Parts: sequence; C-alpha cells; structure tokens
Amino acid sequence: MANTKTLRRAALVLGIAGVSALGIEVIASCGSTPQTAAPDTGAPVHIGVVIALTGDLKGTGVSLQNAALVASQQLNAYGGILGRPVVFDVVDDQTDNGAILQGAVNGLLGAHVSAMLGPIGSTQVNVAQKLTYAAKTIEITATATSPILSDAQPATDRYLFRTVPNDLLQAKALAIFAYGGPTSLGDAGAAVVDSGEPADAGDAGPKPPPGGGCRKMAIIHNNDDYGNPFADALVQNFEDPTRAGPGAVVVNQAIPTDVQASYAAQISAIQTASPDCLAMIVYDPAGDELLREIRSAQSGGQILNSLFIIATDGSFTNDFIVNGQTQKGVASSPSVTEGVYGTNPDPNPTQLNGYNDFANLYLSQFTLDPGATNLPGQVANFYDAAILAALAIEKAGGTDDPVAIRDSLYKVASGTNQAATQVVGPGTIGEALNYIHQGTDINYEGASGSCDFDQYGDVVGDYIVWQVVHLSGQQPSFATVGKVLSKNLVTSP
Repeated sequence: MANTKTLRRAALVLGIAGVSALGIEVIASCGSTPQTAAPDTGAPVHIGVVIALTGDLKGTGVSLQNAALVASQQLNAYGGILGRPVVFDVVDDQTDNGAILQGAVNGLLGAHVSAMLGPIGSTQVNVAQKLTYAAKTIEITATATSPILSDAQPATDRYLFRTVPNDLLQAKALAIFAYGGPTSLGDAGAAVVDSGEPADAGDAGPKPPPGGGCRKMAIIHNNDDYGNPFADALVQNFEDPTRAGPGAVVVNQAIPTDVQASYAAQISAIQTASPDCLAMIVYDPAGDELLREIRSAQSGGQILNSLFIIATDGSFTNDFIVNGQTQKGVASSPSVTEGVYGTNPDPNPTQLNGYNDFANLYLSQFTLDPGATNLPGQVANFYDAAILAALAIEKAGGTDDPVAIRDSLYKVASGTNQAATQVVGPGTIGEALNYIHQGTDINYEGASGSCDFDQYGDVVGDYIVWQVVHLSGQQPSFATVGKVLSKNLVTSP
C-alpha cells in the first residue's frame, strides 16, 4: 500500500534576502580572500536535498540541514556560482523507503535541480540512485555506507558518489577493535592499529587476551541494504587471521529496522552462545529497545555482564543516547547505552585545517548536543558534498549538461594535473571559485578529509572508536576513545 502521508517540503532560499542577517561575515575569518560578489545574471542554481527531518533518522537529518545552510551562506557570500545565487531545496523524506521518498526525489528532478544531496540511509539511496541515474543527475550522499552502492551503477560512468567511506572499511575497523578489546586502545585517544599476527591458540582454540578482547562474536543487524552487507563483511574480517581474527561469529541474526514488540529470540541466542562481544549494526530507536532487553537479561544473570557491546555509525546520534535514558526529559538520567562502544567515520579530523575552518563556521550558528565535544556525525561529510556539487557546476560552466557536471565533479575533487593544481578547502572557497573562473585546476580537500573519488564514487577515511560515557550530574554523551587509521584498512581487498 502506498504511504499517503503528506510530503513535507521546505525550500532553503539561502543567500538572497537573508544572508547578512545570518552572520555570514564570519567566513572571512576562515582564511578566504573575499571575492567581489558577481552580479545576479539569472535565476538561482538549485541543488536538491532529500533528508529525513521527521521519522527515525530525523536526529541526523536536522544536523545535515544545518550543514547545507553553512555551505549555502558561504557560497553566496562569494557571489554564488555561475554568477547566480545557490538555493538548496530541502525535502523531508520522513525516513521513508517507498512512495514518499520516490515522490521527493522525482519532485526535485522534475524541478530540474542541477544536483542532488542525500538521502541518509543506504536502502534509501539505493532507491533514489535508480531515479537520479535515469535523469543523469549527480547524487552525492554523505551518510550511506553500504558496500552495495559501489556497484549500483557502472564504474566511472556513474552519477552516484559519496563523501563517506564504504562499510567494507568500517567492518574491518570494528573487527580490529573487537579482537583487540578495549585495552587495545591504550591511553585515551591512542590510535588503534592492526592486531598483527594472531597468538597461537593451541588445541583449545582462540583465547581472548587479558582485558576482554573478543574471540566469540554475536552480530545483530538491520535486515536491509545497510545491515546485511555490513554483517557479511564483519564476519569475513573477524574470522580471517590475515585481517583481524581468527575469531568466530557464533550468532548472526537480522532484525527489522523498526522497533519490535520483543527481542526474546535474540536474547535467547546470545544466552545460548555465550559470546564475548556483541556487534549491533542497527538504527535508533530499535537499538535502544534491544539494549533495554539486553540490560534486563544481564541484571537477571541470563547474559554475562562481561559482554562488551560495539555499535556502528547507525547509532552515532544523540537520539541513541536520549531514547535510551530511563527518565524521559531528565538530562542527567542514566541511559541503557552507557558503556557501549562503537565505530564511526572520523567526525573530528582535527589534523585537517579544512575541518577546523568548517567547525568554526558551523559553531558560529549552531550549538553541540549536551556533553558533546565533536560535531554531529557526518555533518562535515555533508558540507563537503554540498560544496563539491557547487564547484562541479561552476567548473562545468552551466546547468544544462549533466555529463559535464559529472565529469567536473571528478576534476574539482582531485584535479587533473598535479603540477598545476591548486589545493583548496573549506577555508578557501573564495579562492576556489576564482581559480575555476581563471581556468586553473583545483583539488578540493574537505572538512571530512580527502574527497578523491575512485571509479566507484567512493572515498577513504579514518574511523574513531567511541564510547557512551556518563559523568556525574551531566547528560550521557559520546567520547572518542581511539582511532583506526585508513592506512590500516586499505591494505586488504
């Protein structure tokens, strides 16, 4: 049955009447040489944005909308693109995978947007990319990480790109951390590295090292385009001695993405198999409800308290913590998420000047969640997607040739002649536009890291290991406790 909910649409006409009122003057402090605004010689250039502002993924979507606002203000402060203002048309897909989502995408394509950003979920992107590919409109997602998206369109001759790494890398990062255990982190914030050659387990089979390394893993994952391939890759990495293992996956169960009345079957499987760790590849709020039953089973002695739990980027939202709190509306209330570890593409690559420039822009207008020290997950990636789309349109010299825009996306992300290419980033958007006007090649290095697309539209990046911590009197929050560097992930196919 078709979903008949009303489609919510909110056009962000940013950079026309309301730019100065929104504090765009902070851009100059980030290092760009101000460019005299080009005259408005035509109608605005429209870039579509399909994200969830309601439904289960709204916690992510609102932050992404903020990132689009930052990009729009910055671009329009430097005269827009093609001498015209940039408008990001934002449509709420309501976290839908069906008729509402397709209606949102088709509506924007029908309005002849020059590029598309979003959606959030991998299943959503797999639906949307069929439509954008048919329309030959570039689509850049900053959040959808499923491996299946790499092969969803032909290599090179494709219109789907992403500024967030493929989950084949995250699966290996999670496996490395799980096998080494929390003590493999060393001091807080120390880098996690490959565990090297596995210890000889003798006849007794693999044994965990002191401190709780995992040798028997349970996996509970979404039954969708995000969870299924992620779980497959995690099994492969965790059980392969040349990658992270040798470990053994003793439970591997798929669950619906929406909240279920009971997770008794999963609790029973975990109890029977007695794993060392549990990997949860799920979205909130289903993840919170699963955790409530796990905590209850631990209290009742059905599941060992020593079980350590590892979630993923699907749970790296403030809603995951808040929805898990035992007292609604009480900020300092305990949460069932406390102590949970997880992995996520690095949201705070502080070694990058581009990240710091973007963070200054973002925090000049928006505050962090209570207790948070990092920007929300994937906002830097989404900002990069917005800027790259705009620079590609500028490089193409118009909005009428979708193939030229697609080809220009490759060019602005990595340059075509390294000897003559100017490296630009979030703090030098004015210069980037000037270089394009002058016919100079650019290489955009983003807030989230390098944005060099391969033939499958993918990028690489580092990962953090996070943990939900709760300081006395404060709201539980995410803390970064380690990192897995990309150089330790890309050595194996």
